[in-house]
Amino acid sequence: MLPKEPDVLYRVVEVLCAAGARGSGYGVNADLVLTAAHVVGDDTEVLIVADGEDLRGDVVWRDAWLDAALVRLPAPQWEAEATLWASVAGVHAVSCTAIGYPKVQRTTDGTRVEEHIAGFIMPATGRRIRRYAINVTTALPYELRRVDSPWAGMSGAAVLSGDGRHILAVITEDPTGFQPSRLEAVPVSELLRDPSFAELVGAGPAAMSTVDAAAPEVVADVHPRRPKGSPSSASSLSTSSAEAIDYDVRQDGLFALGTWSPARKLEPSLLVTDNVPSKDRPAQPYIDHETLAASVRERSRKSSGATVYLTGFRIDHRESDETQYCRIRQASSTYPEVLAIEDLRAGHPALFEECDKAIERNVRDYLTKAVPSSLAMNLVVVSSANEELLCAERSAATDSAVGWWTIGVFETMKQPDKNRPGAPEDIYGLAMRGLREELGLEPHDYHPIQISWIGIFRPILRAHVVAVVKLKIPKAELHSRAGVAHSGYEHAALDWVPLRRSLVQTFVRASRSFPPNTAGTTIEINNRTWTDQSRLAVLEAWRFRNVLDS
Repeated sequence: MLPKEPDVLYRVVEVLCAAGARGSGYGVNADLVLTAAHVVGDDTEVLIVADGEDLRGDVVWRDAWLDAALVRLPAPQWEAEATLWASVAGVHAVSCTAIGYPKVQRTTDGTRVEEHIAGFIMPATGRRIRRYAINVTTALPYELRRVDSPWAGMSGAAVLSGDGRHILAVITEDPTGFQPSRLEAVPVSELLRDPSFAELVGAGPAAMSTVDAAAPEVVADVHPRRPKGSPSSASSLSTSSAEAIDYDVRQDGLFALGTWSPARKLEPSLLVTDNVPSKDRPAQPYIDHETLAASVRERSRKSSGATVYLTGFRIDHRESDETQYCRIRQASSTYPEVLAIEDLRAGHPALFEECDKAIERNVRDYLTKAVPSSLAMNLVVVSSANEELLCAERSAATDSAVGWWTIGVFETMKQPDKNRPGAPEDIYGLAMRGLREELGLEPHDYHPIQISWIGIFRPILRAHVVAVVKLKIPKAELHSRAGVAHSGYEHAALDWVPLRRSLVQTFVRASRSFPPNTAGTTIEINNRTWTDQSRLAVLEAWRFRNVLDS
């Protein structure tokens, strides 16, 4: 057992994983360690180094979108002590501290050593993406950034209030768009919203308190106070805080596997796609096999086609050389299987109870035994002036959602044509094919494609990818191209909506409807019926609006 005297130093641990990734963690109760999800990756068991002792721990909870995880140790390591949880508020800087094991702080033999940092949080920064920006005021890494970050290994460290009494957040990222003095963390208020997390740690949203710095002296040594009569920082922050856009897309059945940001983009060179042959695809344990097979046979009488679905996902957070890439594993499926899932979801929703629970519990774990479905991409198209979003009305030529509107257009990933064999496409290839077939666009017609979100759309168990792209050509030229495009017949009409904060807030506030005999939901805006994925599309376009031509 570790010392009874409460001391944050004894709760700081190092987390080591089989693939070579390593990070930091913090004991939040007698046998639970809080860390970052990308540190543990897909491992079910990790090594915890606590006070010099190596302990095997089981990963009992993780959430890829929140980027947090809990590891249970085989026996209590800390005296039972109530962990205090808090969020930050106000318009002044809130002091904070963290202890972890960054790569830059190591001995000559490679052993990581504790680094104790101090800094402050500006409460309004990052509210839209539900993250805290940690501004480090102690010594910064001198090591130049090459491929990974000198802060690598600090991920998973708990961000504590300045007095060390409350846990505020978990460090998850070193944003490449800022100097090394900037780290990113997920607030614990987001974690406590998850019922599974709250149950494991024995707390909930009601257990939260608030840390609020009442005066700017907290960071006076870094940012001296302005002379009397000059504008204050409080006035510049209050508007941003009041207008923050906050929405959890899981309410629309969308569960994230990975997200990217304008500061940390996915690049084609960092994407690795593995393809699993039909004979080797994993067996799904969730839906009765005979019932599913019967529905597939029924659909096969009138439909055919070869599609793919996700069976694995691992995202890079630069914690080790092994995890520099986004790794996607996909297996073969058929279009009748896709339609069978939609039929059963609409007619026999009880069949999906165990499947839905598995996705809610851990969407990455679900993928390893996923029900065969498909992978579709929502191509969100922004006008060349960066001021409008393309929207499309689905025509009667489509199989579902006729008359409904979408933000951008959709394309489904297919298996290579057996008569014209070639390499299977990845998500960037899917994006280019979708822009060409749906809208008649070629690569020289648009700026680089920005993949921003990958996850699972639970109603039909489909992998869902969002890509945002900005046009180089005028809107009128796009309409001309789309009119003669290969799949242009799928759209009854094309239109544009303004990419403004007011539009985003309108979509966020819109209530959901539940159309009969369908798998998903809709939202009603301006006398139009929009698909349930439209809200995510608008949010992603708003997030990436300032970097689409880079």
